[in-house]
Amino acid sequence: MDEIVINELPNSPESERAILGGILLDNSLCDEAQRELKPGWFYTPSCRLIYDAMLELYKADEPIDPITVAGKLQSVEGEYNSGFISTLVDGLPRIGSLKPYIRQVRSSAQRRQIIRLAAKLAQYATDDSIPEDDVCAKGIEWLDKARQLKSGGRRPLTLEEWGDGQMERHEQYFKG
Repeated sequence: MDEIVINELPNSPESERAILGGILLDNSLCDEAQRELKPGWFYTPSCRLIYDAMLELYKADEPIDPITVAGKLQSVEGEYNSGFISTLVDGLPRIGSLKPYIRQVRSSAQRRQIIRLAAKLAQYATDDSIPEDDVCAKGIEWLDKARQLKSGGRRPLTLEEWGDGQMERHEQYFKG
C-alpha cells in the first residue's frame, strides 16, 4: 500500500481573515456569518476564538470592534494574539457579503473532515476481525457525516446528489 503524507490540512487563512475583518468593518455581516458559518469550521484556533467572541458580542447587541473583541477574549483561555485582531482589517476592502469566504472556509473544513474520516477508516479496515461489509458500512456512515457538513446542516445530500455535484465540478474544471 502506498503511504500518503499530508503536510498541511486544507485551510483558507485569507478567507478566515476576510470574514473576521469584514465583520469588524461592518457589524451587520455578523448576521450572515452566524447563520451560515460554524465556529468549528475555522482552522486557525485564534480565528475560532475571535469569531466566538464576535458572536457573543453580536448576540448581546454590543459593538464588534478590536477593543470589545479583545475585552471579550481576556476572559477566555486560549491561543490568540491581541495584536492580530487589529490587523484583520488591514488591506481589506469593504465587503458586501461573506458568502464566497464562508464557502471557502466550509469547503476546507469539509475536506479536513474527509481526510480525518479516511484515516480513521483506513485504521478501522486494518482490523482483520472486522468483516469487510462492516468496514464498508462504517465508511458510508462516516461519509454521511461529511455530506451533512457540505449541506451546511440542511437536509443532507444523497450519495448520488453529492457524487453528481462533485463530478460536474470536475468536468467543468477539466473542460476549461
